Amino acid sequence: MRSEVELSAAIQRAMKDKNLGPEELRRKLDVSEVMLQKIISGEVVPSHHLEKEMVEVLDIQPNRVKRLARLRQRGTNSDDDKANPK
Repeated sequence: MRSEVELSAAIQRAMKDKNLGPEELRRKLDVSEVMLQKIISGEVVPSHHLEKEMVEVLDIQPNRVKRLARLRQRGTNSDDDKANPK
């Protein structure tokens, strides 16, 4: 949960710093409005390609985006594993 909040906060902070609205960011990242909302809210983990785009467009440190996305992915997998034990 913490990584979801951190990545979301990093994206929102970068948007504010760069004066980018959601529509402009969506166009720059070439994603749908729904996908952008899911990334910002932490519902989905960005793909490696999208991580790279976010780093370039938002000027977020690459290691931070990758670390937060990886942590969020692990959290998602952990939750799935708990719900569906093998």
